[in-house]
Amino acid sequence: MRRWYRGALAAATLALGMLAGGGVREAVQAQPTEGATWTVQNGGHAPGGYDMNAFFPKALTVSQGDTVNWTFQGFHTVTFPAGQPPLPLFTPNPDGSLSGGAALFPFPPGPPAMGARPYDGSSMISSGTPQGEDDIFSVTFTTPGVYDYLCLIHPGQVGMVTVLPAGSTPPEVPTQARARGTAEFEMLLGAVSQMAAMVQSGQTQANGRTVAGVAAGISNAAGASALRFLPDGITVNRGGTVVWTLADPFEIHTVTFTSGAPAPEFINIVPNPMGPPTITVPASNAGPVGGTTYTGQGYVNSGILSVGSSFALTFDAPPGTYEYLSLVHPEMIGTVTVTP
Repeated sequence: MRRWYRGALAAATLALGMLAGGGVREAVQAQPTEGATWTVQNGGHAPGGYDMNAFFPKALTVSQGDTVNWTFQGFHTVTFPAGQPPLPLFTPNPDGSLSGGAALFPFPPGPPAMGARPYDGSSMISSGTPQGEDDIFSVTFTTPGVYDYLCLIHPGQVGMVTVLPAGSTPPEVPTQARARGTAEFEMLLGAVSQMAAMVQSGQTQANGRTVAGVAAGISNAAGASALRFLPDGITVNRGGTVVWTLADPFEIHTVTFTSGAPAPEFINIVPNPMGPPTITVPASNAGPVGGTTYTGQGYVNSGILSVGSSFALTFDAPPGTYEYLSLVHPEMIGTVTVTP
């Protein structure tokens, strides 16, 4: 949801080349690491419309007293739930709009914490969403144990930190863990790239009034998402129907035809000098608008699609090529070509 980073929620959009380390583990002798600092990358981007909804590395073993820094490459949170229910991401309003919920902001509420937060596993802590490309969420682990954590924005994006007693020797040093995270990133990117190529090479022609299918994003189970319509160009005869299906459990999308008009911002952000900004998804973005037939004119929007949902649109438009996009990820663009 990279468009959300603008204004009060400007977020990290770092190049893949900024990834630290490499895929080969260094020959470094592990030692007790009490007081050491480790780094985990939260999410990631790659050219071609790929987003990684995962933590790199996913699992980490540290010593009591060590600090872990999470860096952000995307719209994510780092949340240790400590057995508490998840914070709400959005709440619906009577007019059909959505208001940003507590998941978007640091928890416990209040001014941003300075430095590392001590954590013993007894209560929830959450980073909220990033507010700048240099944001770091820093936690010092004070008590041995196994701590599961997650991203509240992308269901299924999970990680784990195992904290050994003070004086113990973790199986790797921080530079090795970071290199392992980079290798995990590259493995996921390769897997989702192959998936996208296979789907893109599928059927692109629907004859007569038959139904043509388009994937509104895909992902693998490990969290690598292709923010693409696949195939990104499809042809139907006039009167034909296209069905978009979202099969990505980590992302949401819309299918939106603006007929040449500028696309609206998915989210409205109103700064509040006394506290968190007001975040709203307008009803015309959140819900369906324009019906189920497209004539080549006007604003037609599927509303927010979540995993397993579909949107069908019949094309009663003059022959031509019509562009559409996802309001959530405006770089995600497709075309439908209508023939006589």
